[in-house]
Amino acid sequence: MELSELLQLYRRHPGAKALGRMLVGKSQHMHVSGGRASCLPLVFASLTEVEPDALRHPYLFVLDDQEEAGYFYHDLVQILGDQHVLYFPSSYRRAIRFGQRDAANDILRTEVLSRFVKADRDSLLFVVTYPDALAEQVVSKERLADQT
Repeated sequence: MELSELLQLYRRHPGAKALGRMLVGKSQHMHVSGGRASCLPLVFASLTEVEPDALRHPYLFVLDDQEEAGYFYHDLVQILGDQHVLYFPSSYRRAIRFGQRDAANDILRTEVLSRFVKADRDSLLFVVTYPDALAEQVVSKERLADQT
């Protein structure tokens, strides 16, 4: 089965339509569980056509850990392309030496913050992360603007 066929199935599903209507409402936080494999990225990607008004502001997906966030990010990129999906990693290396900063991840974090600040209301933007990355402090909006 092709990816486009899967997206069509999700677009026609009543649950995707209900989620889209809920997101157009005033829901600011949502906890979604029970999804397996790539179904949640497919559901949210299908909303781009089911309920485009629901995607008029950035979305933050917080997964349980780095591995789950990486898989979720990769699935969304495969479906939507990398211009609409960003990955917000932790700035520290975990594998070799705990506490050692990773310059590549710092660059990714800065890119996400810059795009998030510059995102207009009509652009589709999904940010995928995990709790360890969110626990770290980030620079203020003013300092980011001054140093960019």
